[in-house]
Parts: sequence; C-alpha cells; structure tokens
Amino acid sequence: MVAITTLPSAQRALTAGPNGEFILSHNAPVAELDPDSVIIKTSAVALNPVDTKMIGDFVTPGAIFGFDCAGRVVAVGANISHLAVGDLVCGSADGMNRANPRGGAFAEYVSLLGDMTLRIPEFTLPLENAACLGTALASGCMALFHSLGISPLLLEKPAVEPFPVLIYGGSTSTGTMAIQLVKLCGLHPITTCSPQRFEFVKSYGAEAAFDYKSPTCGEEIRRYTGNTLAYAMDCITQEQSTRICYAAIGRAGGRYVALDPYPERAATRKVVKPDWILATAITGRGYLGPDECRNRGSWWNGQAKRIYTEGNGFPASDWLNSTPHKHMFRYLGILNSERIVVTSPEALAEVCTRNYDFPKSRQAALVAGDLLGRGLVLTDGDEHKHQRKMLLPSFSSKNIRALYPVFWSKAQEVTAALTAVNSTLADGEEGVEIGEWASRAALDVITLAALGLDFGAIRDPNTPLNRAYRQVFEPTRLFQFFSLLKLVIPAWVVRRIPIQQNREIMRAVDRVRETCRQLVHAQREEIARKDTSRTDLLSHILRRSGAALDEAAAVDQMMTFLAAGHETVSVAITWAIYMLCRYPEYQIRLRAEIRELLPGGLDGDAGETSNLAMAETLLDRAVWLTVFCNEVLRYWPPIPLTAREAAHDTTLQGQFIPHGTKIILTIVGTNRDERLWGADARDFRPERWLSSSPTEKDGKKLHLDATGGACSKYANMSFNHGPRMCIGGEFARAEMALMVAALVGRFEFALVNEAMQDEKSIKLSGGGFSVKPVDGLHVTMRRVDGW
Repeated sequence: MVAITTLPSAQRALTAGPNGEFILSHNAPVAELDPDSVIIKTSAVALNPVDTKMIGDFVTPGAIFGFDCAGRVVAVGANISHLAVGDLVCGSADGMNRANPRGGAFAEYVSLLGDMTLRIPEFTLPLENAACLGTALASGCMALFHSLGISPLLLEKPAVEPFPVLIYGGSTSTGTMAIQLVKLCGLHPITTCSPQRFEFVKSYGAEAAFDYKSPTCGEEIRRYTGNTLAYAMDCITQEQSTRICYAAIGRAGGRYVALDPYPERAATRKVVKPDWILATAITGRGYLGPDECRNRGSWWNGQAKRIYTEGNGFPASDWLNSTPHKHMFRYLGILNSERIVVTSPEALAEVCTRNYDFPKSRQAALVAGDLLGRGLVLTDGDEHKHQRKMLLPSFSSKNIRALYPVFWSKAQEVTAALTAVNSTLADGEEGVEIGEWASRAALDVITLAALGLDFGAIRDPNTPLNRAYRQVFEPTRLFQFFSLLKLVIPAWVVRRIPIQQNREIMRAVDRVRETCRQLVHAQREEIARKDTSRTDLLSHILRRSGAALDEAAAVDQMMTFLAAGHETVSVAITWAIYMLCRYPEYQIRLRAEIRELLPGGLDGDAGETSNLAMAETLLDRAVWLTVFCNEVLRYWPPIPLTAREAAHDTTLQGQFIPHGTKIILTIVGTNRDERLWGADARDFRPERWLSSSPTEKDGKKLHLDATGGACSKYANMSFNHGPRMCIGGEFARAEMALMVAALVGRFEFALVNEAMQDEKSIKLSGGGFSVKPVDGLHVTMRRVDGW
C-alpha cells in the first residue's frame, strides 16, 4: 500500500524550546512514512503521566511532545496489510525522542508503528477515549509480559491454575489496563488504591483492593495471598510503593516491575528481581533520552533479532560502551530470557574462576551436542576437570613446537596454490575469496596436526570426506534454526523433524565420526607395536591416557578439536588479511621483517633450511608479526561471545543472581572496552603490544608488552581465563602467525570492494559461534618479487 493523501512538508505541532518550554510551532517537519508505519491525521490527543516527565535531560529542543493520540489513517507503509487509508485508529507515538524528533503525538500528522496501532470500528468508541489507550496498553503489556515474564499466550488460553498478580495503583490509567489484562489471562488481579476507588477498580476486574495508606498494607496483601504472591507491578513508583510491593511478595520471592526507575534503597530483598520499563521501547524503534533509557527490543523476543543478525557479541559490545553500569548490565534474549552481561575485571574473574557456580550454558550443549558429543568444550564440573587434566599435557609448548613443520608446510602449500590461482586470473576478474582459502588451509592443519590425517582440502575441497566435514561444521541457516529450536522444544523432537537436510547432516556426522573411529583404532594398533614416531595430538593423547580414554570418548575429543581448531583459526586468518588491506603500512612492515628473517624465501633456500627452523625463526624473532596477530585477535576475537549459567542461586560482585540466569561474556566488548584498554581501545593499533628496551635510549629495540597496556589480564578474553581457558591457544597463535607470514611475505593484498574499508559496512554472520563477513572477503593479490 502507499499513501493516497499528499502530506504537507510542515505542520503545526507542540515542540520543545531551547530551555524545554512548550512552543506552538507552525513550521514543524512532518514525519516520513516508512514501510512498517502509518501516518494519521490526529483528531484527539491525550495527556499521559509520562508527558509530565519530559523535562530536564529528557527534553530535546525542537522535538515534538506527546505520546497518546487517535485519528484517521492518511498513509500506509508498504509492509502494513491490516490497516487501510481512512481507518480510525489509536496508538502511542515517539514523544520527545532524540532519535526521532518528528515522532511526537502533539501534532497534526503523526507516525505510528503499524503493529502497535489499534483499529477502532466506526461509532464504537469516541476518539477522545481511544486516545487514552496507547501508552497504557503498551505499559501494561511491557510490564506484565516482558518484565514479569507472564506468558502472553494466556490471553488466548487462560490459565488453568491461576495465581495472584498485584497491580499497585490500580485506579490509574495504566493500572486499570493492567487489571483487565491480568483478568483476561485467567489470573487473580489484586490492587491498591484509596478506599473511595475500591468499587471502581473492582468494576475493571480486581478481585481485592487494599488501602495504600494503611501502614500494614503490604502485610495485609501477603496474608490475603497466603504468602505466595510472586508478581507485582508498580504504577506509581515511589519509595512507599516499592516498599509495599516488596513487603507483599511472598517468602519465596518473585518479580517486581515499576514504570520508572525505582528507588534502589527500597528494593531490600535479594529474592525479589526488580526491573523498570520504558513503555515507548515496545515499538523497537529505539529511544534516546538519558543514558539509562535504552531500547528494549521486541516486546516478546527482547534483543534476539539484533543478536542473531548483527554478529554474535557485537550488539552487547555496543551496549557495554553506551550503558552506564559498574560490573554488569542486563538485556533480554530469545523469548525474553534474561541475560546478564559481565564487564568488569572483578566480575569476569569471578565467573571465570568459579567454574562450579557458573558452568557452561546448556544452550551450547543443546545446539552442538549432537555434533560434538561430550568433548572438552561441552562438559562441565568434575567431568570437564578430568578431561582437561588428561588433555592438557598434549598441548604443552614442547608438543606444539613439534607441530611447527605441519603449520609451515601447509602455509607453504596454500601460498603456492594461491600463487597458481592468481596467475590464471584474467584482467578484470575480482580476485579471490580469501576466507575460503583460509578455511581450507586451517582444515588441513587441524586434521593433520590433531588426527594425523591430511584431508587435502587445499588440493581438493570437494572430496566426499571434505564435503561431509563442511556439512557438519559449516551448517546452513536452516540447520542453525533447527539447532536453536532445541532451546524451546525437546531435542529429540527436533531430531525427528522429517526434513532432508536433517537426515543429510546426521549422515555426514556419522561419516566424520567413523573416520575418527578408524584413526583411533589404527593409532592404538601402532601404539601396541611400540611405534612412537607420530607427533599428532591424537597419538600423544592415546599414549598418555591408555585405557582411561575409551573409543567413544576419544572420538568426542577429536570432533571437538576439529570444531574448535578449524573455524576459529580460519576466521582469525581472514580478519588478519582484512586488517592488512585496511592498513597497508603493516603489510610493508611485516613483509620487510619476514623477508629479513627468511632471506631464502618461502621454501628456505630451495629446501636447504628445514620447515622447523623457518617456523621457529618467525615465531621466536618476528616481533611485528607477533604484535600484529595479537592485535587482530584482540580486535576480532574468533569467538566474540561465550555464555555461562548460574548453577544455583548465588551472587556476583554482591548482586543476587538467581539459578538458571544466563551470564554473557562479551569477548569482543571486553577486548574493546575503553575502561580497560584506554581511549584508543576501539582503534586497531598493534603498537600497543610493543615496549622499547629500557637499556636503549633511542627506543629502537623492540620488546613485546604481553599485556598490550591493559589494566588487567581479564581485559583480553580472546582465549578466556581460568579452568575454561582454551588449551589450544598456543597452537592457534602459532598456526595463525605462520599462515599470515607466508601470505603477506609473498603477496600484497587489497580489497575488491573499497566500501569495506569502513568496517561498519560489513554485514557480519550471526547465530553461530564465530563471526565473519557474510559475503566473504574478496581480495586482489599482487605477487611482490624477491621472495
């Protein structure tokens, strides 16, 4: 649909003056029609209590006041199908919103979000009355179904076992709306008001009313509800109202929600989870007022859409830097499940070291358990402790150094393959997608180094085994969707959904696991023959563990190594090439250093220098290579977010954390936190990892600064800390550095799409464990002579 009325360019509206005063403007701009909204010509507006709060920091000079309105639709957005031009409607607008200064309701023409606009049948309700509904309904829904967590599905199928809900201030506009909503859910609404209004609130459905002025009001409500009240909505939000609500909630605790920031000194019980709402955030359009008033996302699904479309971890990183907080802050995820984002070094240290209190979130096991089994990444508690103790010796520096020839030989192979591909590109062809080649190289490294079997993906990515691997570890969006379904319905149900892709992936899982089984069996036979020539991780683990590690458990660990050691390193290499393209000066520095250390070229004087010697030279002496890779891993951590879960009711930095609460570690957010890294935290600056020698006054001798200048080791979360610190960190760093060295030693890289110089223009993958450009990283490569 499109508008059939030509909208004026200016209108009369009540706007804010320079000092917050009301000004009747005759030249205020008219809001633009967007696909998800309608424009109405207002016939009535209502003054809501929220309007009286639009003072001080809430005021934006020039913005239009007002929230509640009613009128007739004059324009309809392209995505709106349930409304038409000419309909009578009411709703809540974006009053005094710094992010949308044209959006207020006290104007001739008002933009309303289509999904939040109510159609009014002709002659059924005076528009003056209808104009009062918008904010009250939004507040009631936000408080009851969002913050208190009452299921909105009860509106269609009322509760079979009803429970009481307290609406404090039931005679207010929002209070009467909330009473009706609770009643429609089949629950028991009880309320507070003055005795003169008892019959009024009961006419809206309240089953009991209590005098808020009574000094025993809270105790009376508690007795009435048999000490079981678990839900309280405060429509007044004063210290007295908060105290009464807290006193009324039963012994087991519950949830409390206010319509304004509540007085924290009155929130005295740790078993009560408090919250407050900003009703206008229900539109999802965003609200910019004082810093504590932030967009709450979808009213039923929180910030899930943004989380799964913008790149896992990156939205939380934005909130970390824009939301005032001390140790942590809160957001809502899928189905309004609560998440606590931990940010301070002190809180991070607690979560990372209290492994039994904050185990790995069950979400990871539900999503990936069918693929990985019960390997190190997905286990917790004593099982994880036992596995880690058994596996850790295999990742010692000595054993990783023994794998350097594998890393360097594959770096040589992929560089030679890209040299051949580049030489065949015709003029005008748009380079290569380097992420694909990084993935192929990393796959060969992890299979050869971990399993002792070269998958040969650099030579041919389409062998049956390689195709099976990609099906398992590079699932489609549809498979990711079905994996996420396991969070809300039993996993066994999801597995039996009769779609072809489900069956194909499980067959691919069986093929990869069977390959691992055969390798375990073959290597155990070699060990029985006293053959100790192998250096791969599997052979080392089997020799050390003996019979303590059965075949099924060994296969689970190999699947875990493949998952953890492939995608993360390939993503790291991809981001390294991207940053080299963005900052070509580092290409020059790295290339000069690498060629100085390896003057014999990629193959080392025609093979006279061993792969081990070349790799050791680079990893031990290439300072610029090291600091560049350190900064890539800080700025673009391969896994930008990880989750824990409160195993029981506990505290975190003195804050009560209920059992089951999801704890989010935003690795990319912490790695870019200005409070931890300084004012340049959000800049890519490898030099932060350098320090000049204290013995040389000219400062030309370079030394590594292992902290990068951060104030705490918990400022760098790329490989985690504590009992869940990545045991393959040294493996990954070495592999990444040698791959980057080989590639930049030979090639000069540039972006095919110059717009990608601005990283904000890159669409990131979302929903998976790692984050990379959705459309790949296409680069041109020019061979630099002399190496």
